[in-house]
Amino acid sequence: MRKFDRKEIEEEVGRLYAQITTLNSIADALKEQGEIIQRQLIDLQLALETLNEISKMEKNHKVILPLGSQIMIDAILVDNEYAYVNVGSNVIIKKSNKDVREILEKRMEVLQKQQIEIQQKLTETLSGIEYLQNQLNTLIQQLREKGTQG
Repeated sequence: MRKFDRKEIEEEVGRLYAQITTLNSIADALKEQGEIIQRQLIDLQLALETLNEISKMEKNHKVILPLGSQIMIDAILVDNEYAYVNVGSNVIIKKSNKDVREILEKRMEVLQKQQIEIQQKLTETLSGIEYLQNQLNTLIQQLREKGTQG
């Protein structure tokens, strides 16, 4: 087995350090994406729960509706069978509660799949960091030994 000189080891240490730094940045971005998805899932769950509760109420019933960010308003329930859905580009359509439930559940399903994928990527990234960190520690130990030898 070939022995590496100090310069080669130092170059490899620099390369590993750069890779670890890159993987740490990727891990941070994945964590942030996971947190965003978790907040979206919570919002969707709240919307689904609110829709289910409103569906059980009678028309002209006074309700307190959540707006998000822990803000609520008083409202009178005029229609408990339909809801409005923003489909993009400021287009809002009226849908039955059943259809809205399906939309919310599908969105939640997509986000849960994304969350699983992100968690898998994060696990792989953290494993890569650990592997590279072990290699780096071995090289640093070799540098220390070379320092005491010569």
